Amino acid sequence: MHTTTRRLISWTGIGVVGMTAMAGYGLSCGVLGI
Repeated sequence: MHTTTRRLISWTGIGVVGMTAMAGYGLSCGVLGI
């Protein structure tokens, strides 16, 4: 059970980081007009 929880948390962290990176990339692209 602990392993599942940890795995879920790590996957959530990866998802949040990925979404933030994508949002930042899209924002900078929009600002720079690329």
